[in-house]
Amino acid sequence: MRQPPTVAALPLLVILIAPSSASLAQPDALPPLCYGDCTLGGTVQVSDLVLLVNIALGSAPPSACRGIMEQPGINDLMRAVSTSLSRCPVAISYQLTNASTILVSDGTTVPSPEPLAGQFTVTVSTDLPPNSLIGLTIKRVHFGAPSLAVREGNLTEILACSYPQPDVGYGCISANTINPPPATFISAFLSIENQLLELSGGGPFEGNPQPPPYDGSPPPPPFNNLTLCSGICDNIRHGLSPGYILTLFAAAE
Repeated sequence: MRQPPTVAALPLLVILIAPSSASLAQPDALPPLCYGDCTLGGTVQVSDLVLLVNIALGSAPPSACRGIMEQPGINDLMRAVSTSLSRCPVAISYQLTNASTILVSDGTTVPSPEPLAGQFTVTVSTDLPPNSLIGLTIKRVHFGAPSLAVREGNLTEILACSYPQPDVGYGCISANTINPPPATFISAFLSIENQLLELSGGGPFEGNPQPPPYDGSPPPPPFNNLTLCSGICDNIRHGLSPGYILTLFAAAE
């Protein structure tokens, strides 16, 4: 059995059992795409807010609202109120194409990439900094390769794609026009072979750059040759240091 490379990881580890075949890892309970949307109807209603207050006070169980995972606190209630004044974020599901790969280096030999399959879900940020084309927060990740699995890692506040307020997710995909041609940037907190890693990278932006920002209207931008690395990409690619490289080709479903 291949020994996982030793990669500098964040203190928190997410336990992962790697599959022996190309089957995808089964995800744990997934966070709601729209916090406080108890009926999953796409908006946070006054009735949802009343229910959330009752759950926070302990007079109703968290299971009564499908838009939360645990008993809400004051910040959670404020977040739900903020969403009720606008709308739930636009969600887009992406499917990896056959060209997607993952490369695993142990730091001693030149590695070969293996196929990577799966899906990921993002939500669209509409309030973006100047020169931004898109801002997508990664909400769900479900990847698998023949000998390992990639899972959601650290659920955290994502600053890069949400302006001025941070969003919560597992990573971020953004694109801007500061240095033409437009470029895509991606970062993600993922668990690979028992290690919680922060991967980052980018690639070309092949969506329609007009009119910015992207508002979730069809067609969603495709992603071709987005490269995420857990360290210095060239060192990992040439077997000079341990780590992982994910190369993603994805289209909206």
